[in-house]
Amino acid sequence: MQIRLLSALLSTVLCFALSPTTAGAEDSGSQPAARPATTSLPFDWSGSYAGVTAGAAFGRSTATDVGDGLSPASAWYLLGGQFSNHAGSFSAAAQAGYNFQAAQFVFGAEAEIGYLGKHRVGNYAPLDADTLIKTRGGPFGTLRGRLGFAMDRALFYGTAGAIVADVGSNVSRPSTDFFTSKTGTQFGWTAGVGVEYAMRSNWSIKAEYFHYDLGSTRVKSPPMFVGGVQVMGPQPFDIRNTGGIARIGLNYRF
Repeated sequence: MQIRLLSALLSTVLCFALSPTTAGAEDSGSQPAARPATTSLPFDWSGSYAGVTAGAAFGRSTATDVGDGLSPASAWYLLGGQFSNHAGSFSAAAQAGYNFQAAQFVFGAEAEIGYLGKHRVGNYAPLDADTLIKTRGGPFGTLRGRLGFAMDRALFYGTAGAIVADVGSNVSRPSTDFFTSKTGTQFGWTAGVGVEYAMRSNWSIKAEYFHYDLGSTRVKSPPMFVGGVQVMGPQPFDIRNTGGIARIGLNYRF
């Protein structure tokens, strides 16, 4: 009996909640006023936005002892020898972009400028602990495409594009006043994934990770002279900078 009564009450409540008529209609015989139909539209990600990000950068700089190109080749220590440094540090950026949406698919482009604070040092162990590869960190910028899948206010996306940075890597041996030029501006590629959630009042938060590869740049030392006599020609190294950035961000949609 109690089960049948409970079922009847639940049925009554459901019918009342789904009914398009007004529950408080009077018994005077007048027709109840119809409720306006309401439809909850999915969130639209289309439009421009701008924001900031902050997080951790993880980088690796690898130097290759390539020799001076003469015959026979003269390496600093070992032809083809490699040594590197790697460390984590702070990174921050400001970005702006534009989204287009078709059904649940969202695509667009994003540009950013920021800083990779990647100061780190590694040595040419075990051949020479005094020969160092240093990376000081510096500015970077990316221009990337984004392609995502929207689930109302949640957006899951992948991103890929070009990156330019100047992290200032070079090889040196301070005890003998040996140093090379710095890598300077390097161009490469970047790719990653992220998720973004749209809050109220045009704000959204996101978390993302992307990998970058700045490619390889050849650096050289100046010739070395002793008593006005050249005792060593320019010593070249190829330096490759790679890494990743994990970060959170805040965007405002216009």
